[in-house]
Amino acid sequence: MKDLHKIQGWSVVLADDCEYCLAVLSAILELHGIIVHQACDGIQALNLLETLHPNAVLLDLHMPRLDGWDTISVIRDDPHLADLPVIAISAFSRLDREAKVAGFDGIIDKITDADRIIQIIYQSVCERQAAGCV
Repeated sequence: MKDLHKIQGWSVVLADDCEYCLAVLSAILELHGIIVHQACDGIQALNLLETLHPNAVLLDLHMPRLDGWDTISVIRDDPHLADLPVIAISAFSRLDREAKVAGFDGIIDKITDADRIIQIIYQSVCERQAAGCV
């Protein structure tokens, strides 16, 4: 990706109840210079969003207590968070249409390669925030 340097220093809130997935995704993001704030469910992610202002939020769709589907609803209904780029994480990429309808800016398939993950985050942030990314 030619604009890779532009994402260095970005921060994301990453919520996933799978410790392995959380560790792997965090490592991929951190290798690209992204600061990762981890949460194990939607409640923890929302708590982090009370004090953090990340470039994006990545939410696993299936988590205990508050899953990604319910968390995106809370985010989109909150005027302070509504414009935040939010990306779904799922083992089921066929949920792309449902994720878009629910308000997600993109979806990351858990079995995709690292470059595609970074590309989806970059594209989602640029489209939502028009942050001078292109």
